[in-house]
Amino acid sequence: LQAVTGWRPQTSLEEAIRNIITFEKHHAAQISREECPNVLVTSTAKKVPLVRAVRHAMDMLGSGGLLHGGDTDPKAISRHFVNRFWKMPKTRDEYLKDILSYLKKENISVVIPTRDGELAFWSRHRKECERVGITIMVSKPSAIKTTLDKLLFYTWSHARGFPVIKTSRRIEDITSSRYVVKERFGAGSLSLGLNLTRHEAIEHARKVEHPIFQPFVSGVEYSADVYTDKRGDVRGAIVRERTIVVDGESQVTTVVENKKIAHLCSKMAEKLGLWGHSVFQVFLDARGKVHIIECNARIGGASMAGIAAGLDSYYWFLLEASGQDISRYQFVPRLLTMVRHKED
Repeated sequence: LQAVTGWRPQTSLEEAIRNIITFEKHHAAQISREECPNVLVTSTAKKVPLVRAVRHAMDMLGSGGLLHGGDTDPKAISRHFVNRFWKMPKTRDEYLKDILSYLKKENISVVIPTRDGELAFWSRHRKECERVGITIMVSKPSAIKTTLDKLLFYTWSHARGFPVIKTSRRIEDITSSRYVVKERFGAGSLSLGLNLTRHEAIEHARKVEHPIFQPFVSGVEYSADVYTDKRGDVRGAIVRERTIVVDGESQVTTVVENKKIAHLCSKMAEKLGLWGHSVFQVFLDARGKVHIIECNARIGGASMAGIAAGLDSYYWFLLEASGQDISRYQFVPRLLTMVRHKED
């Protein structure tokens, strides 16, 4: 045990078993695939923990692969944490030829997008990339369209009986004493207006490009990290309490056991037809009622806690990209708290 898993005398039995499973996965993958693919992570910006998590997954799969980081900002701090950095063009259709040229030249076979604004681009061209041997960690266009549009997400979810929070472009449609105003498309935490009076909500909406209104719900805020495999089956779900939130992202997040939230979000992920990692935002009110707010069809800023807790999203995706069936890999969750901080 000491030689292959780093076991120590004070290690608990549960941790020792988890280490053995991790070693077995690593060993099995290396036998079935001698060389890890070259991987491009896009919109890396300052997402150093995310880049490191991808590198760790590549190391588990096997040695030899190069990790590329791409961003439109040539000074992105993440450039110092990848094997090769690419000042890439914007993800627009007019630049598709240049992007594909780089992927082919660098022999990149896996692309992991990390920003809402690029998901539609990669989803549109996913099939085209697959034809030349490049696998993109992105869901089908219909799922991306539904999750990027918060109003469409509400309509879709409500029609299927999911407990989603009411959303409308008209404040008159919302019955509440306090309101939330947010940007309809994509992630808009900076334009978010919380716990507003009716007058404040109307005024705040004037500053938002595509405003939508929701009732303000008081309760505990959770995120659910979910991995859906290529066949559309959920392989695992981690529920996290958003203990301290700064600028829309969890600064401190704690993994908890909540089967109700995990089941609801897993069922929704399968109905949406997602593939890869997704994050659901949820409120649990004082009466224990679940209110699903939105879904991001990508990995989130605090999703590293989900990965550390046993949701091996990057590793599983690399296995799927190499043609392996991941149904035999066990999901072994564990409880932990993650604290995010800056570090030199």
